[in-house]
Amino acid sequence: MHGEIEAIFLVLQQLIYRLQPFEKVVILMDSIATTQEASSNSQLKSKKINNTKEALKHLQAFKQIVIFQWVPSLFGLEGKNTSDKLAEKGTTLHTTKIAK
Repeated sequence: MHGEIEAIFLVLQQLIYRLQPFEKVVILMDSIATTQEASSNSQLKSKKINNTKEALKHLQAFKQIVIFQWVPSLFGLEGKNTSDKLAEKGTTLHTTKIAK
């Protein structure tokens, strides 16, 4: 779930800094647990989840609608494998390996 939360956070950050305005965006996810975590109002212990929720609040403050939609992983959406690979790759964009 942490990789998916990271991917959602990166998407929300991209939306915040998007130059072209939008009114509504739908984020499709195949993890029902991540969908519930991302859309719940509870404060959680995970800093990444809290940062993701803050980014979501920022967008909502500017009347931008973000919808989280769960789709079953076996739904057969075209490009599903590609989106999974991109989500995985997105979690490594801002990481740095530290040599010992």
